[in-house]
Amino acid sequence: MKRTTLTDIARRAGVSVYTVSLALRGRKGVSAATAERIRAIARDVRYRPNAAAQLLVAARARTRAEARRPVVAVVRFAAATAEYNAQDARMKTIAEEEGFALEVFRLPDFGSPAALSRVLWARGAQGLILLTNSVPHGYRLDEMAGFEWDRFSLVKISHGFDALRCHTVTHSVFSQMRAALERVVAAGYRRTAVLLLSASASLEDDWGRLGAIEAFRKLRRRAFERMELFTAPKFADDLPEAIADGLRELRPDAVVVFPFAWRFPLEKAGYRIPEDFALVGVPVANDSPGERGRPTSGPLDDFLGQEFPAALHMLREQIAAGQTGIPRIPYEHVLPVVWQRGVTMPDPKPKASAPGK
Repeated sequence: MKRTTLTDIARRAGVSVYTVSLALRGRKGVSAATAERIRAIARDVRYRPNAAAQLLVAARARTRAEARRPVVAVVRFAAATAEYNAQDARMKTIAEEEGFALEVFRLPDFGSPAALSRVLWARGAQGLILLTNSVPHGYRLDEMAGFEWDRFSLVKISHGFDALRCHTVTHSVFSQMRAALERVVAAGYRRTAVLLLSASASLEDDWGRLGAIEAFRKLRRRAFERMELFTAPKFADDLPEAIADGLRELRPDAVVVFPFAWRFPLEKAGYRIPEDFALVGVPVANDSPGERGRPTSGPLDDFLGQEFPAALHMLREQIAAGQTGIPRIPYEHVLPVVWQRGVTMPDPKPKASAPGK
């Protein structure tokens, strides 16, 4: 027996196939009387929708919706790690929820910046989110020779790669360091060591941290009984001997560190945190596996909760406005300081036990 189609119903009703489709799906655009007449004919001829056709229509609708979504790419300047891969998967989920199609690319996977640029263009990327915190210190724009910046809308996350002056989502490292020192003072700690990596991905951020420390020393010089600054040219799994000697001499009750991962060499060296001294990271992460469920206290660098969504918002505005390339006047979206209480700094400082206890 021949299957009844929408065309058959349309002929009997004296309307178009499109009108029949609207009526049977309960859509607007058909008068109530016509819609009821079409449904009565469908019941009379025992019409049953074609499931395969419905699936095909739904698939086409999804394809059209995806085609309308802005295509963006995240560019990493470092090789893949298990932590990065997990973060990449979460970024894709967030981007999809915000109406974007997103892919992640790593510069080391390509022979040259020009090759990466060609692939991004071929994949239809309209905008780029550049994760520049892993860029080597002093990275120059000419080291990306051949990359066609003018083809894409651009947003950086963090101040790394200072030479690339595009729109940026960032934290004020000056405000973060000041907030950390103020919090340490307010909690009652008085002998403080500050341990810094002397050269990060951003010279601007290095100056910002040092500026906050020196300003605090001058404007709040009575806040601490003693505050000493220790620097190291690069991060190491073992605590540098000069820093270990300095800590033994100072005997701090609080240590402020950048990056917060200095916590791990300190623990490896035998220090019990917070029993031997409180520790504040500037900034800290909220999902670091190395902390084993014991989060570090300090200003929070919430990449997935703050930075990445803000970058998507900035990129959406640029794509909608047709703005591409390195802007003549770049602007920054500076995120507020959010404190993570963590477990490494009791607040307030525990009182010393009485003799004999």
